[in-house]
Amino acid sequence: EKVTTHSKSYTTEYHAWGNMIQRCTNPRHPEYKNYGARGITVCPEWQNSFESFLKDVGLKPNKSYSIDRINNEDGYHKENCRWADNFTQAANQRGKENRTTGIKNISYSKRDNLYYVGVKRKGQRYRKAFKVLEEAIEWKESVLKKHEEID
Repeated sequence: EKVTTHSKSYTTEYHAWGNMIQRCTNPRHPEYKNYGARGITVCPEWQNSFESFLKDVGLKPNKSYSIDRINNEDGYHKENCRWADNFTQAANQRGKENRTTGIKNISYSKRDNLYYVGVKRKGQRYRKAFKVLEEAIEWKESVLKKHEEID
């Protein structure tokens, strides 16, 4: 029997799909403890079909985006997933000791070695990355102060 391919197995979307499944189903995957072991699952439609996954989430806006679960306690399915940039991902992470700063709206990415600030005021989103925590705090406070003066 001939195996048919979708000619997308070398795309970043296919790579994201495969990694998503491995994180949730393979106890030998290094990130399984943060996904499958916590009960994070992939919906059957996506687990069995890259085409279904791609139909539901579409192509990445650009190659730097990654799959993001809107509710981090819920699994991978159409209503809970989107492509997100590093800022959105950093702001949407559950607290981990090596990434959290303990400061609201400021997270730390060990991978990027950056502090990400994400503040939303009156529908406007302000995001910026910093190498120094103190600069991130100052910027966040200036954004908040600016909005206090407007109100």
